[in-house]
Amino acid sequence: MAATAEKTNEVNELARLADATKTLAEVSTAKEAWTLARTAEAARRYAQMRGLGHEAINYATGIKAKAMILLADLVDAGQADGTIRTQDQGRPKSLDDDQGSLSISELLETDKDQQAWDAVRDARRLRDALAGADVDALVKQANTAGDDLGLRGLRRAAAMQREPAPVTEPVPPPASRYRCLVIDPPWPMPKIDRDERPDQGTKLDYATMTPDRLADEEWLPVRTSADEDCHIYLWVTHKHLPLGLDLMKMWGFNYQCVMTWHKNVGITPYSWMYDTEHVLFGRRGSLQLTQLGLRLSFDAPVTGHSIKPDVFYDRVRAASPGPRLDMFPGVAHDGFEPWGLEESHRVEV
Repeated sequence: MAATAEKTNEVNELARLADATKTLAEVSTAKEAWTLARTAEAARRYAQMRGLGHEAINYATGIKAKAMILLADLVDAGQADGTIRTQDQGRPKSLDDDQGSLSISELLETDKDQQAWDAVRDARRLRDALAGADVDALVKQANTAGDDLGLRGLRRAAAMQREPAPVTEPVPPPASRYRCLVIDPPWPMPKIDRDERPDQGTKLDYATMTPDRLADEEWLPVRTSADEDCHIYLWVTHKHLPLGLDLMKMWGFNYQCVMTWHKNVGITPYSWMYDTEHVLFGRRGSLQLTQLGLRLSFDAPVTGHSIKPDVFYDRVRAASPGPRLDMFPGVAHDGFEPWGLEESHRVEV
């Protein structure tokens, strides 16, 4: 009897997921889009828990992604014509109520304000991350590869498909000097050919720079951006760690230690599982840490290609005074002035 009940549940769940495609075409309100996104997520978790296979999991992920994009579009359309209130950094802004206006919570028919705002914020971020991507094609690609796809995987797959725009001239240097520099250089990344997984080479959504350009002050104005007393946080790949140390010395910084990000994913191109990234910390002058005893290691999930985790920026804020410059950021952060070549790809938080 138990086996029969489980089979019935699986059939019902898959039937509900199949109906989601038809439902998606009929969505016309933010409430309907939000409900469908939650339904698809429930179906994805059920398929994963019951081991129904990657096609069911990926199908549900695709439906959720499309529903969330619709949610963002419908909410923004409502804001454009004045039917709902605006937001400030993802939180409700206190405004005088206009007759006939609706808040996000009212629009989604919930009394949980923060949940509603979080849903809209996440939907907007996903829409930006998947801009120009074909969700159905990404799902099909994951099915072919035999991968279980979540929203993070969907973002990564979309980023890997983007081709960088060619960069023909340097970006104007910052106008000020800073006491803290965070640099995530666009290191040159060779393609990795693998017979068993076609098209698994590295494709970045920003243009890379040669070692000569990374050392050229016109292209990477580190010396002219750093105060006489300054901290530096230099992200390095495993391959380019020696080059990172050379650059730091050339810029006039004394190397002190290495920070390590332990990620929830990794790649194995040949032998080792590359599930860490590293940050070289150095200083010039006599600038001391503003907080002592901070850990050099941190665990954080991957949220997008070249997107560094919030916990890293929290640690930098605690350890190093401003003003702070963030060179080549994938995401703009409070307390850091962004600068770099990939501004058109940057997502505001």
